[in-house]
Amino acid sequence: MQAAIANGISGNELSPYLLDYVTSNTNRRSLIANITLLKNNTVVGANIARSLSLGHKRYLHTSTQRGHDRSVERGGKPVVIGGINFDLVLRFKQNKIETLSTNAGWIKHSLGGVGRNLAQCLEQVGRGCEFISVVGKDAFGQMILKELPDSCHVRELSGVSTAKYCVLLNEQGELMYGVGDMDIHERITPLMMKESYQLIADSPVVAFDGNPPYETIAELLSICKKEGVATWFEPTCRSSSTKFLRQTPTP
Repeated sequence: MQAAIANGISGNELSPYLLDYVTSNTNRRSLIANITLLKNNTVVGANIARSLSLGHKRYLHTSTQRGHDRSVERGGKPVVIGGINFDLVLRFKQNKIETLSTNAGWIKHSLGGVGRNLAQCLEQVGRGCEFISVVGKDAFGQMILKELPDSCHVRELSGVSTAKYCVLLNEQGELMYGVGDMDIHERITPLMMKESYQLIADSPVVAFDGNPPYETIAELLSICKKEGVATWFEPTCRSSSTKFLRQTPTP
């Protein structure tokens, strides 16, 4: 980065410059590693697509609490548990930004949240899912609920605001600041996991993000372990990436 700054490299030119710099300074070893990673990602993506195309039933190779192998047919849908929020993106039209004044720019809004995005992807590929999350009883929550399938298990909560995320970009589209109001995700509780026990037990796989509190994740993992349900963790951000390790689920 220091070399890029010294050479006046920024914006869209920064990534190609850094890639070339790392490649030349590692004798092309980084390039070989990136190509290998790309091939591996292609294989993983193809396997996921193939699995999704096979339909709703899955035969999972799991273990009972006694350690004996068994094959379990699961006819339920995948379960997704995690955040849902209202996203607001602001982008300046010019690099020179005037403080304490109005600046020209673009403003866009959309639905976001890692859990919601995972659920939407499953819907778009025709797989469907059971999505568990929370919104506030406010205008933002109503906007979100109107866009969700009726099958979603999204609860409206009083006394707390729907999660919102606002991102501020410069003229090149690079991140300047991000502000998140995500406290409501702490209300995805262990009790909600217990009340969704059968949905989880019937699922071929449960995907969850790093937004719920670790007590909730621990309860979820405990249920999945007991029922032999496969899990997929999307860490959301660096600070949440080890959240599920803080408490070990009991058998």
